[in-house]
Formats: sequence, structure tokens, C-alpha cells
Amino acid sequence: PRQPSSSASSSTTTTTTALQRRPRASLPTGAPASSAPASTSASRSSVSSTATTVASFREINEMNRRPASRAGPQQRVPWSNKDTHRLIRLIEHHNCLWALIAKRQVAAASNLGAGYGGDSFEEREDCVFDHPRDQQAIRDKARNLKVDLLKADLNLYPGFDGIALGKKERLALISRGKNPDRREGDVDAAGEPTHTEYVPLESDDEDDEL
Repeated sequence: PRQPSSSASSSTTTTTTALQRRPRASLPTGAPASSAPASTSASRSSVSSTATTVASFREINEMNRRPASRAGPQQRVPWSNKDTHRLIRLIEHHNCLWALIAKRQVAAASNLGAGYGGDSFEEREDCVFDHPRDQQAIRDKARNLKVDLLKADLNLYPGFDGIALGKKERLALISRGKNPDRREGDVDAAGEPTHTEYVPLESDDEDDEL
């Protein structure tokens, strides 16, 4: 038989060697050596964060179910008779400047707390509230006082003309037949209140008919 040539044998050997030494396909730059561990790690991280979030919301829900604390400034403190009389005098002196009244209360209370008295009206006339009140609380109490006086047909105190009544207060007085627009000067020769009863205006009657 015919012997293979040396050149053919050399070619076959070279091809076999090249196949054996061919390197593995290179991965893209920056890609992880194995995507499986990364996927597992991300999955574990997601599960962990989800569990933490659920636990956090459970704690928040539990906190929201708890009743609100009644301690501290949220607790309502009724007005004492002494503080009510002080407010009446403050309205006479400062009119219905609620922000000013509240601001001067803070200053006067601070002076008394420091152990020295000033020369303000509040300190000289014993008009510092036993319990501190803000602007809104002072205004609301003044409104309630005026409504009580109008309901009982009593004289209005000086400065009470400036206390504006809201729609709710006006309707409450009208439903009792009382005049919500009575003034301080509505008094007779003996000093007794007049115009205490509510009298509908003609325009009001016309509106009702329409």
C-alpha cells in the first residue's frame, strides 16, 4: 500500500494540536464569572428587604392602633372663674386683639416665673392666667362668653361689641329667639338690656317665602 506523505502527516498533527489548545470563549469585559451566584444573592437580598419592610409596617400598624396619650398639652383644662374674670378685664383693656393678649400673657408669666414683677397691666391688675392659653383658646372663650350673656339677657361687658360671632353661634341664638346683634349700648334708662329678642328683618321673610 501507498504510504502517506510526510507533509500530510504533519498537517494532521498540527490540526489536532490546534483543536486541543483552543481556549475557552472569553467572557465580555466586566461580566461575572458565573451569573448563578449573583442571581441567588439578589434573590436573597430581595427576600430579606421584603421581610424587613413587612415587619416595619406591622410595627407602624400596632403603633397606630394604640390610643392617643391624654397627657401633656392635648389635655383640655377648663377655664376657672378667676381666669374668666381676668379675660373680661383684658378685653376691656386691649379690646379684641387676641394675638396681643396672648403675647402679653407669655411675657407677664415669664416675669412672674423669674421672681420679679414688671409694670404691665397684666401684672399690676392680677390679670395673668393661672393656666396659659393661646390666641385661639382666648378667642373661643370670648365667643362663648358673649353667647352666654346674650342667651341670658345680661348686659354685655365693655369691649364685647368687637367679639365676632360665627354662623354656628348666631344660629344657636336665633333658634332660642335671642338677638345675636345686640350691642353694649342696648340698655334702657335703668341700665337693663333692650333688643334682646330676635326680630326677623323683612328681607329675611321675603327670602323664606321664595
